Amino acid sequence: MTKLLLSTLCYGPEYAGLFVGPYCTALLHPSNLPAVKDRVAFELYTDQQTLDDLRQSMQFRKIQQLVETTVYVIQPSQYEERYQRQAETLLPALKHAAAMDAALMSFNADQCMSIGLLPKILKALDDGHGAIAAMPFRTTAEQIHRQLAEAAKTPDELFELAFPAMHPILIANHWESATFSNVPYQLVWSDAEQFVLRMTSVNLLAVKPTPAMLTATGCPDMVLWQHAENVLFATDWADFPVVAVEPLHCFWPAWTIGKRASPHNWLDFARTAGLTDALANLNTAWVFRHPTKRTDPAALIDQSQTVVDAITRVSVGATIALTA
Repeated sequence: MTKLLLSTLCYGPEYAGLFVGPYCTALLHPSNLPAVKDRVAFELYTDQQTLDDLRQSMQFRKIQQLVETTVYVIQPSQYEERYQRQAETLLPALKHAAAMDAALMSFNADQCMSIGLLPKILKALDDGHGAIAAMPFRTTAEQIHRQLAEAAKTPDELFELAFPAMHPILIANHWESATFSNVPYQLVWSDAEQFVLRMTSVNLLAVKPTPAMLTATGCPDMVLWQHAENVLFATDWADFPVVAVEPLHCFWPAWTIGKRASPHNWLDFARTAGLTDALANLNTAWVFRHPTKRTDPAALIDQSQTVVDAITRVSVGATIALTA
């Protein structure tokens, strides 16, 4: 049976509040960590002040009582340095998981899982998958923090809370928006009940370390997928439901007034952001829909694929022009 190292980055009062609230409430539900405690170890990357505060938390003490827990103290950081801290802590976490002969689940303090998620992850790994690719639903912390902290949620409940609380970064990334995103790492097509997402990076919910990963540098969703083996692509959010509980000021403001999306403009952004080597990932359509209603996303997938095809044509044309 596969073991799992659950590695978490948590620093500063904002992350600490999310950790002891939504994160731990869901993690400590009987269907999650208590159900698989014999197969899971936990590690925390945090600064000393945050650690002192967390030691007063009943939630953190419960984790320590359930599973082997290791704490690594990092330098004090600002919220805006989160991606730098993720990159710095990824390689140590991978090496720790490899030493344990375990899979790694890199799960930030601003994420919240559904009821019953951890056993599903372990089953997929036991079935022989080397990784699970699954995208979290980006939501607005200020709108749903309290409800998530009060009680763990079923996949249905999680979606019903998340959809009306979609984070502004997702709203701004709607391809048809008249005020398109400044940072369109994610591209969105939506109707009143669901949305389809396309992006160049791939988030791995859990991964078995490979030798190539043990020299990886960068954020998890930018580097791990390139070295993972036998990846299960869970393109339907409802299969492995996770929400990112992100403060409103994250990427605020996320849009430009009067700006519209186009394949040429998006490619200009992609080149500046160093994303052009991963354009093929845009062909994966990630579907976010109600777990029980399972509305048909075919029309949105087709709309988004038309745009992806146009981006590909422009990119190929530009490459030919440069090499001619």
